[in-house]
Amino acid sequence: MMILTGERGTGKTSELIKFSEETGYPIVARDPSNAKYIKDRAKAMGAKIPDVYTETQVKDGKLTGIDYRGILLDDADSVIERALAYYLSASVKVASVDRNNVVLLRSKGA
Repeated sequence: MMILTGERGTGKTSELIKFSEETGYPIVARDPSNAKYIKDRAKAMGAKIPDVYTETQVKDGKLTGIDYRGILLDDADSVIERALAYYLSASVKVASVDRNNVVLLRSKGA
Protein backbone atom coordinates (compact mmCIF):
# COMPACT_ATOMS: atom_id res chain seq x y z
CA MET A 1 0.00 0.00 0.00
CA MET A 2 1.25 3.48 -0.82
CA ILE A 3 -0.20 6.49 0.99
CA LEU A 4 0.47 10.08 -0.01
CA THR A 5 0.04 12.51 2.86
CA GLY A 6 0.46 16.24 3.08
CA GLU A 7 -1.29 19.51 3.59
CA ARG A 8 -4.06 20.72 1.31
CA GLY A 9 -2.74 22.05 -1.99
CA THR A 10 0.60 20.19 -1.95
CA GLY A 11 -0.04 18.13 -5.10
CA LYS A 12 -1.39 14.83 -3.77
CA THR A 13 -4.27 14.68 -6.26
CA SER A 14 -1.98 15.68 -9.14
CA GLU A 15 0.36 12.82 -8.22
CA LEU A 16 -2.63 10.48 -8.04
CA ILE A 17 -3.67 11.57 -11.55
CA LYS A 18 -0.15 10.97 -12.88
CA PHE A 19 -0.11 7.51 -11.30
CA SER A 20 -3.54 6.72 -12.75
CA GLU A 21 -2.32 7.71 -16.21
CA GLU A 22 0.82 5.56 -15.86
CA THR A 23 -0.96 2.47 -14.51
CA GLY A 24 -4.46 2.68 -15.97
CA TYR A 25 -5.89 2.31 -12.46
CA PRO A 26 -9.27 4.04 -11.93
CA ILE A 27 -9.65 6.65 -9.22
CA VAL A 28 -12.38 6.48 -6.59
CA ALA A 29 -13.48 9.83 -5.16
CA ARG A 30 -15.65 10.52 -2.13
CA ASP A 31 -18.48 12.24 -4.03
CA PRO A 32 -19.52 13.64 -7.44
CA SER A 33 -18.03 17.10 -6.86
CA ASN A 34 -14.65 15.58 -5.93
CA ALA A 35 -14.84 13.29 -9.00
CA LYS A 36 -15.53 16.30 -11.23
CA TYR A 37 -12.59 18.18 -9.71
CA ILE A 38 -10.29 15.23 -10.45
CA LYS A 39 -11.54 14.95 -14.05
CA ASP A 40 -11.12 18.71 -14.58
CA ARG A 41 -7.64 18.66 -13.00
CA ALA A 42 -6.59 15.72 -15.22
CA LYS A 43 -7.85 17.56 -18.31
CA ALA A 44 -5.94 20.70 -17.32
CA MET A 45 -2.80 18.57 -16.88
CA GLY A 46 -3.34 16.91 -20.26
CA ALA A 47 -3.49 13.53 -18.52
CA LYS A 48 -5.43 10.63 -20.02
CA ILE A 49 -6.91 8.69 -17.13
CA PRO A 50 -9.62 6.04 -16.80
CA ASP A 51 -12.97 7.22 -15.54
CA VAL A 52 -13.24 8.56 -12.00
CA TYR A 53 -15.83 6.80 -9.87
CA THR A 54 -17.55 7.84 -6.67
CA GLU A 55 -17.73 5.56 -3.67
CA THR A 56 -21.50 5.31 -4.26
CA GLN A 57 -20.89 4.02 -7.80
CA VAL A 58 -18.49 1.41 -6.42
CA LYS A 59 -21.04 0.38 -3.79
CA ASP A 60 -23.68 0.09 -6.55
CA GLY A 61 -21.43 -2.26 -8.54
CA LYS A 62 -20.18 0.18 -11.20
CA LEU A 63 -16.68 -1.38 -11.12
CA THR A 64 -18.02 -4.92 -11.50
CA GLY A 65 -16.69 -6.46 -14.70
CA ILE A 66 -14.05 -3.78 -15.27
CA ASP A 67 -10.57 -5.24 -15.74
CA TYR A 68 -8.33 -3.41 -13.28
CA ARG A 69 -5.36 -4.43 -11.16
CA GLY A 70 -5.65 -1.65 -8.66
CA ILE A 71 -7.80 1.22 -7.48
CA LEU A 72 -6.58 4.65 -6.41
CA LEU A 73 -8.38 6.52 -3.63
CA ASP A 74 -8.55 10.28 -3.39
CA ASP A 75 -9.32 11.51 0.14
CA ALA A 76 -8.65 7.93 1.19
CA ASP A 77 -9.54 8.45 4.85
CA SER A 78 -13.09 9.43 3.93
CA VAL A 79 -13.48 6.66 1.33
CA ILE A 80 -12.07 4.00 3.66
CA GLU A 81 -14.30 5.11 6.56
CA ARG A 82 -17.45 4.97 4.45
CA ALA A 83 -16.52 1.70 2.72
CA LEU A 84 -15.80 -0.07 5.99
CA ALA A 85 -18.95 1.32 7.56
CA TYR A 86 -20.97 -0.01 4.62
CA TYR A 87 -19.33 -3.42 4.29
CA LEU A 88 -18.97 -4.09 8.00
CA SER A 89 -22.23 -2.43 9.03
CA ALA A 90 -20.20 -0.63 11.68
CA SER A 91 -19.34 2.94 12.49
CA VAL A 92 -15.65 3.42 11.67
CA LYS A 93 -13.33 6.42 12.00
CA VAL A 94 -9.82 6.53 10.51
CA ALA A 95 -7.72 7.85 13.37
CA SER A 96 -4.32 8.31 11.76
CA VAL A 97 -1.74 7.06 9.32
CA ASP A 98 1.67 6.28 10.78
CA ARG A 99 5.05 6.46 9.05
CA ASN A 100 4.95 2.75 8.18
CA ASN A 101 1.87 3.28 6.00
CA VAL A 102 -0.37 1.51 8.48
CA VAL A 103 -3.91 2.86 8.69
CA LEU A 104 -5.12 2.87 12.27
CA LEU A 105 -8.88 2.53 12.75
CA ARG A 106 -11.09 3.34 15.70
CA SER A 107 -14.82 2.97 16.02
CA LYS A 108 -16.54 6.31 16.58
CA GLY A 109 -16.63 7.24 20.21
CA ALA A 110 -13.50 5.23 21.07
